[in-house]
Parts: sequence; structure tokens; C-alpha cells
Amino acid sequence: MNKKLITVVIVIILALVGIIYFTSHKSTVVGATSNTTNLAAASLAVGSGCDNSESTCTGTILNQVNAGFCYIQAYATTIAASSTAKVDCQGTAAVGGITTATNTPLTGVLAGDKVTGTLATSTSGTTFLGLDLVGMSASSTAGYIQLILSNDTGATFTWPTTGTATGTVSYIDWR
Repeated sequence: MNKKLITVVIVIILALVGIIYFTSHKSTVVGATSNTTNLAAASLAVGSGCDNSESTCTGTILNQVNAGFCYIQAYATTIAASSTAKVDCQGTAAVGGITTATNTPLTGVLAGDKVTGTLATSTSGTTFLGLDLVGMSASSTAGYIQLILSNDTGATFTWPTTGTATGTVSYIDWR
């Protein structure tokens, strides 16, 4: 057999093997993160089987996710030692007195949504054995997140009257 013909046959076989291999294997990313600013999907599913369009997804469908910072709106000037207080988290810093501030709703937060968050370290009293965020939920009033703060300072906690006054919470809200 001719050397040129053998070379051509080998090249064709290698090309066919390469085509078959690369079209039958799916690309996956393991341990990577993505910084996506716009997700053009009607919903996002998270959970077992949701990583492959050819499998059954048994995860939770997320229809909307909101994230950002909200401002604590206290309804009393103090929190007694070793007690908890319910406060709202809203769209703008408390304007006016602590108990008379103007409330501004957060965009996209609805009653029944699930929320999680973290009290900002810049919030007064958030040192070790200080003010702690022990629970949060979407308020029954759209646009607000209700927080439960625990005063572990050992003394009566008094909200400051200057600066951002009550502080902030970074939150993620989803439905």
C-alpha cells in the first residue's frame, strides 16, 4: 500500500475519533464561581439534578432574588439587657427621631419571601457579646424585613442619635 494513502487513512480515522469524542462529552465546571450581573431566565433551580438539562431537577425553583443593604428602623430608643427587640429594616436611613423616622420600602421584598442577612459591623453595639441579629423574615407589609435583635451587652442598649443612627443589614431575599 502507498505511504501517502496510509497517511490519509490515519488522518481521517484520527479526525473521526476526535469529532466523536468531542461531541459526545459535555463540558462541566467544578469549583468555579461566576459573577453574573444579568441572568436571563424565567427561574433558577438549585439542588440535586439541576446541573444538567438531561436530568430531573429536584431542587428549589427561585423565581426572584433581591440582595442589598437595608437600614434598621428601631421602634424604641433602647433594648433592655438580655432581651430581644423586633425592628424593621427599610430602604433608607432613619430620618427624624428613632421612633418617628420616615419609612421607605425595599424594592422587591414581599410578604412570605425568605430572607437571610448579616448585621453590619459598623452598627453600634455589634462587638463580641454585643448586639446580635438572631432572626429575620419578610414583614407582612411588602417592602420591609423584620429583624429580631438580641442585646447581649449586659446592660441596656441605647441607639445612637448621630450618624446612621441605627445601622445596616446586608440581606438576600428570595421567593
